[in-house]
Amino acid sequence: MGFQADQARRTRVSIERGLVVIRYATAADHAEPPRILPIIPANMDVAVLAEPGAADNALRRPGQCLVLRASRQIEVEIEIRPFRPGSSLEASVRVEYLTEQAPRPRVAATRPVAPVDTSSLMLQGHVSRMGDVRVRANQWLAGPQNPGRIEGITLSWDGKPRDLDLRYGVQMAGMAPDAVNAVGLGEFAGSKGRSRPLTGVLFELSGSASASAELVVEALFLGGPTLVQRGRRVRLSGASGEEPLVGLRIQVENAEAKALDARSEGPAASASRLQVFKSQQ
Repeated sequence: MGFQADQARRTRVSIERGLVVIRYATAADHAEPPRILPIIPANMDVAVLAEPGAADNALRRPGQCLVLRASRQIEVEIEIRPFRPGSSLEASVRVEYLTEQAPRPRVAATRPVAPVDTSSLMLQGHVSRMGDVRVRANQWLAGPQNPGRIEGITLSWDGKPRDLDLRYGVQMAGMAPDAVNAVGLGEFAGSKGRSRPLTGVLFELSGSASASAELVVEALFLGGPTLVQRGRRVRLSGASGEEPLVGLRIQVENAEAKALDARSEGPAASASRLQVFKSQQ
């Protein structure tokens, strides 16, 4: 089936070193889901494992996935194509790490792990034609149902654990990728009144408690699918690096608590737990 160039959309995601799953998570049109095509760099730094019988790297329905083995950080473009001309392009893709992005201390299975309290974690954004909009953790700022060009963000977290730090940074059109500077909680990152939408975001956890916590960040760039990435350091941008950010959602979860739950269920139940963990919003 042929596709015209203007029917396809692309976005770009940074993949850290390790074993990574790119999973087709959801599609708005279940009868005619769009096709997701991860475009993997053709070099010795990455190996790709597709599903048995797959003729290419295309993901044709929710639930299908690719596994990447990256020996260094790489950039992957994710292209979305309609099932047929004029059909829906609304879908979401999840990027999930199977290996740790950095060594974590071992935790005994009997040790209780308290969940990260994000009840006071707030995301405030300056959105074009909407002004300043404030949402709680795990709520969309703009987003699929109400997209708007986000020009800046501020994170606040009054109840943040003392041994956990969260920093964030943004990229705007015309900025070099390595020019992103992370700021601390309560600081504004971006622009106001200059009509410069964000084109990329960076979030990172640090501190002794970060070994048992992870970020879950969802980002929607104009013309692309919803991207989801987990980890202690998350960086997302559109395909060319110039697409405006029109939706953002962030959460902090306790990774060790999830791991302990899976280990306590035994080998057979752990596989099921892993599937639930990966598909969680």
